[in-house]
Amino acid sequence: MKNETKKIVTVSLDANELATVLAALRYWQQDLEANGDEPVISKHFEDAKPLTPDQIDDLIERINCSPEPSRSKTKTKRQK
Repeated sequence: MKNETKKIVTVSLDANELATVLAALRYWQQDLEANGDEPVISKHFEDAKPLTPDQIDDLIERINCSPEPSRSKTKTKRQK
């Protein structure tokens, strides 16, 4: 792994986007479990190590348990 610095990324997802991300993680997890030690073929892992199935479970739990942002703190264009 070339860069081991932890990068923090914050994104806002609507319900459809969140469902897609979670489904993609589960799909990836199932593929890893089915293919065992086969090398991962993806440009996304040139500088990063793929998560293990257990780490994917932990990530999904973190995503599902994340608090929703407070609407009172977030100004929309209408509220300005």
